[in-house]
Amino acid sequence: MKDVRRPVVCTTLSSVIKRVRLKRCRDHKDKSMDQWMTILYTDESQCSLASDSNRTFIWGELWTHFLSSNVREMGHYDSGGLIVWASITLNSRTHLHVFQIGTVTAVWYRDEVLELYVYLFRGAVGCDFILMYNNTSHIELIWVINFWKMRIFAEWIAS
Repeated sequence: MKDVRRPVVCTTLSSVIKRVRLKRCRDHKDKSMDQWMTILYTDESQCSLASDSNRTFIWGELWTHFLSSNVREMGHYDSGGLIVWASITLNSRTHLHVFQIGTVTAVWYRDEVLELYVYLFRGAVGCDFILMYNNTSHIELIWVINFWKMRIFAEWIAS
């Protein structure tokens, strides 16, 4: 049987990106465990429920070796997709958050992620926490920064 694998495509890193990553690593190498506990790593993933191949999917029970008596044909997926979000810290994790069907807007992200998870994490570990958000665009980053400025200003007014 011939091994048919797709060739791996690797993006080469520029010297600037390499220097920035190396500097970031060196800046964090002497952190204490208490400092590492104030970092919230987040990520999200989008899953498509629609078939992009127009193939018929076959489902079978595990360990049956696809015996014809145990295999049934499944229809094509005709629905949209979903987005899941989760975060971890050095000693904890959040539950997997599944967004309702539709596009995740800034308002949804504020209400379902920043308010429910990130803001509570900040309250638990203090103002010096770090939010490591992997998939951000510049517009989203500006929006998140503005969210925190408004929150901190509201807390300052209330005190």
